[in-house]
Amino acid sequence: MNPLCQCTADISGIKASEAKLSHLVHHDALTNLPNRLLFSARLDHAITHRNTNEKIAMLHMDLDRFKHINDSLGHTYGDELLIQVTARLTQTLNPTDIVARVGGDEFAILVEELDDNDDASRVADNIVAAMEQPFTLNGHDYFTTASIGIAIAPDHGEDIDVLTKNADIALNQAKDLGRNNYALFQPELSESVEEWIKLEPQLRKAISEKQFRLFYQPQMDRSGNNIIGAEALIRWQHPERGLISPIHFLGIAEEIGLMKKIGNWVLEEAFQQLAIWRQAGLRSFKLAINLASDQITKQNLPDKISSLLNAYKIPPDMIELEILETFLLEHQHESSKTFTELRALGINLALDDFGTGYSSLSYLKKLPINKIKIDQSLVRDIPEDANDEAITKAVILLGHTLDLKVCAEGVETPEQRAFLEIEGCDQLQGYLFSKPIDPADFSNLLRQHNRLVALEA
Repeated sequence: MNPLCQCTADISGIKASEAKLSHLVHHDALTNLPNRLLFSARLDHAITHRNTNEKIAMLHMDLDRFKHINDSLGHTYGDELLIQVTARLTQTLNPTDIVARVGGDEFAILVEELDDNDDASRVADNIVAAMEQPFTLNGHDYFTTASIGIAIAPDHGEDIDVLTKNADIALNQAKDLGRNNYALFQPELSESVEEWIKLEPQLRKAISEKQFRLFYQPQMDRSGNNIIGAEALIRWQHPERGLISPIHFLGIAEEIGLMKKIGNWVLEEAFQQLAIWRQAGLRSFKLAINLASDQITKQNLPDKISSLLNAYKIPPDMIELEILETFLLEHQHESSKTFTELRALGINLALDDFGTGYSSLSYLKKLPINKIKIDQSLVRDIPEDANDEAITKAVILLGHTLDLKVCAEGVETPEQRAFLEIEGCDQLQGYLFSKPIDPADFSNLLRQHNRLVALEA
């Protein structure tokens, strides 16, 4: 062979190999879509060369229930599903849009030359609608919907890292909204994530350094004149930021798996304080303690409560454990044995945040609940809102029909108090009577109501 021809053939072979290698490096092997590396380069180029009056959208899409299909049918069918998703995305999007597979069941989409944010929302809406249609695997129809987060340049960032991060944050928001949905990035979401990142290591430290405090809010009888109990409410005494409300840290604690530890600390602290008040003469009183889901599902809660009752010599009827209605709806069957055993100990059980729209009345008959607490969102607009009045009346009637005590939370005005007393609500709780206060102040409140008849030990 002519040496020149041989050289040319070698160069051609090298170029072909380089092209093949480049394609492998920049594309997903299963779907042949651009991978994360190539998508990032395209996104960076689009941001850099964006016209002043145009917008660019990055959409981060995650398949809902993909893991369930993949695990139940096997990876072969999981791969086939991803290939079909790729085809459907390609058919739904414009030819100029770029779609990439950036993870197992994650896709990223780049849409350029948008006039406004609504254009990006319409693209996401079309994708969500397309993914709602069934996928055929092995002759059978299966469903996997999509959750999508949207970030817009320049509104939500003008560099690749910021835009990608904000699209991820928006995706999590879409999942929180119930999946099969999309969410446009909102700046406050970023602030929330940054707050989370700052607080997580400090929250872990708070447990070991004993920075938590329990406050107590009185529960009154239906007249609003007599203290019949209290709810124990956690606060975080941050060394630099002061007292932090649980709304700012309990969600983080739950997400990172700290709620069992924090919940058990609350139980120990509450029992100890109740023992002190009992030594000071407190009787005919119930202390309500909120339960975290991990306390119910990840430990033997009846044994824990029994141990605390014995250690602090607390009569069981002085303890009331509060369970969120949303938890009960999700874990009714697996937790029913635990609740039955707690009632066998003599412990009272209350259903918190009742009446917020997710109620299923069957568990009120099946589970050994003693009390329901009307959510403060229903009490807040009494007497101005006739619908809230009607719902509150119905909840009180329902509770009494089932022989349950009814407590109204969030009572803040004399008008609310009067309405609830007329309707026969058994217990009232809210700022009208007292905000949550520390143990020393609550002890003084008990003395003012002649509930402590001896000096505290």
